[in-house]
Amino acid sequence: MIAAIDLGDDPGRPARIIDRFFDEEDREAFIRIFKELQNAYEILSPDPFLRDYLDDYALIVQVYNVLYNYFNPEAERRRLQRALLRKTDALIRAHVRAEPVVDTLPLYPINRDIANVVRADQVSERVKVTNLSRSLTVYIEEHRQEQPYLISIGEQVEEIIRRLRERQISVQAALEQLTALSEQVVAAQEEQAESDLSSAEFAIYWVLKAQSIPDPEAVARDLHETLIEHPGWPHNPRLEQEVRTALYKRLIPPPQKAVSEAAGPMQAEIRRVRLLKETVDAVLRVARAVAE
Repeated sequence: MIAAIDLGDDPGRPARIIDRFFDEEDREAFIRIFKELQNAYEILSPDPFLRDYLDDYALIVQVYNVLYNYFNPEAERRRLQRALLRKTDALIRAHVRAEPVVDTLPLYPINRDIANVVRADQVSERVKVTNLSRSLTVYIEEHRQEQPYLISIGEQVEEIIRRLRERQISVQAALEQLTALSEQVVAAQEEQAESDLSSAEFAIYWVLKAQSIPDPEAVARDLHETLIEHPGWPHNPRLEQEVRTALYKRLIPPPQKAVSEAAGPMQAEIRRVRLLKETVDAVLRVARAVAE
């Protein structure tokens, strides 16, 4: 399964591994085999006959580590440790001390030049998508406290990757959308620097703006005031329901984004209600994160 990959220890190795296992079916097949090998190693180690296979096994674990870091959606968000069993983890730690390996790609800088940087990268579009989504995830995790509007952008990153994995969009479309989100991060930074909204208000404003709510700045102030009037709502279901009801009332009429009467008034109304709920849910997710 990995014989066809050039696993030479050079900066291009992570890209080659990502390219080989970009398809989820291939990754899952490899991970199943890896888990079986790992369990066998945990049982048999430290049997002397394993010595001749340790380097090969360590290489397989390093491939797994690359896949975990780049394709596990929780890997960056929660800074989880690798899901390696005790003896395997000890082997890899010893192997890395003796022979440092390259198992990560340089993160893309999230700045105004991001589109040019991604375009100039001499790797496949599949690797670009994988590394750009990781770069955005890392950036968002590092800056979400002082820039809470990044939370809603992070949700959009996850949605793009979900649609890509379910093959609803192409790799090229995913790359274009992720690049656009990267540019949106920079634009939001610049807009916030010029805004007199608080960081919490601006985070709500960014959600409303994405949903095409009229006068999003004024509405953001009102919604934030509603949240302030209900302290403790994130931990009190009754208060949260009161807040939700108040937000619904303030946002009526619901957002007009993607709403069409062509399918009939009843279906159009259902879509309006759905979009209203999505907006309120997004506002509360951002506000909850700010409150934590």
